[in-house]
Amino acid sequence: MIIILYMNNEHIKDVLSILRKHPEGLTIQNISDMLHYHRITVRNALSNLEGAEKVKFRRIGRAKLYTLIGERNNDNADRHKIVNRR
Repeated sequence: MIIILYMNNEHIKDVLSILRKHPEGLTIQNISDMLHYHRITVRNALSNLEGAEKVKFRRIGRAKLYTLIGERNNDNADRHKIVNRR
């Protein structure tokens, strides 16, 4: 059922699209601001994507930074940021 919901829900498709454009990751608030969706709508879409194992998150302070799982260059973006800090 998650796959059917994932394929048919416009909110979920929009969240996936915006995450593809930002491989460094985005918070719920970032996504909400970019798509002009309520934070709860974004959170519900991300919950469905988590269940479908399409996104993952990591905590940064109190926020969660969401990234796509298995997308090309996704993990390399994080490594690149670490290298540039040195």
